[in-house]
Amino acid sequence: MRMMMRHTPVYALCILGVALFSAPLFVFAQTPQKTSTTSSRAVTIATVNIQNAKIISQEGNTLRISFDLTNREGIQAGVRYAVDLIATSTKGQFLADEKIFPDTLTLAEHSSTPIEVIYTAPPSLSGTFTILLVSRNESGLPLGINAIGTVSLAATGGIELIPSSCYLSVANEKGSPHYALTQGVDIAKDESLQLSCTATNHDSRDVTATPAFETHYRTSSGESVAQSGGDTASISFSPNEKKVITVALPKAETPQSYVVSFSLNSGGTMSNTVSAHYVVQGSSATILALSLDKDYYKAGDTSALTLFWSPSTDSSPHSRAGTTSPSVVSYTATLTNGRGTPCAEALTAPLKSPKIFL
Repeated sequence: MRMMMRHTPVYALCILGVALFSAPLFVFAQTPQKTSTTSSRAVTIATVNIQNAKIISQEGNTLRISFDLTNREGIQAGVRYAVDLIATSTKGQFLADEKIFPDTLTLAEHSSTPIEVIYTAPPSLSGTFTILLVSRNESGLPLGINAIGTVSLAATGGIELIPSSCYLSVANEKGSPHYALTQGVDIAKDESLQLSCTATNHDSRDVTATPAFETHYRTSSGESVAQSGGDTASISFSPNEKKVITVALPKAETPQSYVVSFSLNSGGTMSNTVSAHYVVQGSSATILALSLDKDYYKAGDTSALTLFWSPSTDSSPHSRAGTTSPSVVSYTATLTNGRGTPCAEALTAPLKSPKIFL
């Protein structure tokens, strides 16, 4: 949407959007100056890339990796990056482990930021894996991905979760259907989501492991959010035992899309991480990206805000609930200076139905 506002120099932008539609589609809405007519057009949302990526060295299961995060157009805020370890089996490719690094970057226009990271794979993993570098923003918008090669790992102990064996289920659901980890199965607030996986103890001794969980907004790169529930009881393994385990996952309370990461802690040694995508049913919406046409303004200037958003996450045609959320959408936008003082009147208005751009 394009908003015309007169204001003093801008240092911070705060925006709140609520969107409720009948299908999970990405949209861009634009409102021209001095008119209530809404038109839509395709725009460039982000031009972030991962370049010059390489594995500098490997010592055991520890990798030293370098790469550049580049950005061509506009200012990109809230940029996160991760190392993904991809396993290949007869069932396809699966995420065997993921490391989300804590940095959150703001990339200037026409910039290149060199980054060097250390990634240590869990000691329970063995075999050949593909290394991916992945960049997203905090709302889960994909920005860049780069496969930088393969590595061979040898297990030295610990508990291994086998991602190709994992599936989700809803407790007491009729027919006990299984759902893929990436499917985004929707659940009601009073339902319990369960994760089942085959786990292997690579130690030649008895091991007791404790479940560990972490829930993130929309993707594993999103903000960590409050969670409730989830099994905390210890799980015992005999020497070199391989068995199927089932745990109740914790969940967030607010309707939205989430990723919960699960691992097992055995005496301070962590297993690999398995991540499950799910949706809490109810009306929601997401601002995936937003940007201004300039990084500063002076009194009398007009600012143009581009907003990229997605509607309610529970309105997939494959929703278990079998219903869609109301088609209601509005936005509120404010501009403030560095002291938090408004530079213009807050702008609040409804948005019309979006158009789809491929």
